[in-house]
Amino acid sequence: MTPPTPATPRAKICGLRTQDAARAAVAGGADYLGFNFYPPARRSIAPETARAIVDALRADGANAGMVGLFVSISSNMLETTERMFQAHVRATQDVQGTPPRPARS
Repeated sequence: MTPPTPATPRAKICGLRTQDAARAAVAGGADYLGFNFYPPARRSIAPETARAIVDALRADGANAGMVGLFVSISSNMLETTERMFQAHVRATQDVQGTPPRPARS
């Protein structure tokens, strides 16, 4: 009997705020890039800035997944960001004005 193959580790680099940092993360082998959309946080980024970074990475041919951190945002902000990134968002805590949503695939 062959022993099970261990899962391949995945790397996520969080708190990215510049194209240079995001490109360095991709060059270093990051599987996922994290963007912090919580304004009081030191590494917070505006959705429009994150979108410009993502667009530049995609133009470069990067294939890393994108992850966003949100804290107590309005349902309008969640929907706006979801449309902006054409992404499926999973709310793990309550979104102001709406109940938690399950992950969509």
